Amino acid sequence: MKRMACLLFAAFMVTGCTGSLFTDPTEPNFLVRMKSTYPATVYNVKIGTVDFGTVLQNSTSDYKQIEAGSHKITGNTSAGQQLTGTLSVSGKGTHKFTVNLSSAGELSVSED
Repeated sequence: MKRMACLLFAAFMVTGCTGSLFTDPTEPNFLVRMKSTYPATVYNVKIGTVDFGTVLQNSTSDYKQIEAGSHKITGNTSAGQQLTGTLSVSGKGTHKFTVNLSSAGELSVSED
């Protein structure tokens, strides 16, 4: 039992020293999700290279991580309309964003 406690402590120290258990609060960490109140399903939704797949009417996707920078927002609706826009993110620390697709088909971004 004492040996196991020592091994667990040693494993914690090695992992803790490499920083893999802790996140530096000054490092950028950007999370984004897609929310839609548009009256049709939106397919192939992408923000930059991050694929959100299909977003149903009145639904919100899970958060996904993106890199800092400017990202094209693309997709197409079941009614045949193209979704286009841009999301730019920057800063230090963790930031969460929601890209909103309104019932009128307009995109907006809010920081959560």
